[in-house]
Amino acid sequence: MKPLVINILILIPFLAFAQEKDSDPINYGGNKEFKRIFLQELNYPQTSINKTIGGRVMIDVHVDSAGNVTNTEITEGVGKDVDAEALRIADLLLWDPAIKKGRKVAGIGELKFKFNPYKFATITNERGYQEAEYPKLSTNIVWKPVELDEEPSFVGKYDTFDEYVKQELVFPEEAKVKMINGYVKVFFVVEPNGRVTNIKLLEPLEGNCDVVAMDMIERSHWTPGKLSGLPVRSSRVEQLGFFTIKPKSQFFHSGEQTPNR
Repeated sequence: MKPLVINILILIPFLAFAQEKDSDPINYGGNKEFKRIFLQELNYPQTSINKTIGGRVMIDVHVDSAGNVTNTEITEGVGKDVDAEALRIADLLLWDPAIKKGRKVAGIGELKFKFNPYKFATITNERGYQEAEYPKLSTNIVWKPVELDEEPSFVGKYDTFDEYVKQELVFPEEAKVKMINGYVKVFFVVEPNGRVTNIKLLEPLEGNCDVVAMDMIERSHWTPGKLSGLPVRSSRVEQLGFFTIKPKSQFFHSGEQTPNR
């Protein structure tokens, strides 16, 4: 029996290793979130609209093993102003590092922008604002909640994020059928303009609960966090509960306010 046990012990880590997939760096939320941020934060240069300058802009993003961006470079551009706007939006993205043989390593991610001056009016009409305001003094540093003088606060139809979740969360039918109970934990960044970017699923939940949770985060709007009186970029984690049965404690959502599961 001993040789068999040894063979099994050797085989198990081999299979686990074989399942690891190599990957290039990827921005938080992947291509879907990149496209959403692009449409949400795009300030199409007016001079380029007037001259109908548009097309594809390709950017290589160099990311180290810790997920920090070390360099961004345009590999294909269409014009000075449009290229600059592409770089500005690229700088808003957070990244997960490349994976090679199960290890986090440095690598290069690629972003593909499509600028169309004829569609910008439609974009602004759909999003409800002409310019995606962004304070000129703001930096791309994303501050943690404990580093802020004032944390972001939810704004909108409801007084608090708690109330927003209670009133607007629609329990997925699939989750009801499967009697799913649990939480979805989501990371995101509150920008100085109060909108959210870099939505990343930290802990999923089956039955489309994670899809519903991320959609609620996407639709939320905030008063930005502040540091020394100025609005800044700040990270936030929210935990939304999905229960087919009433939880033992009062409904809660925030990662810091919620007891460990």
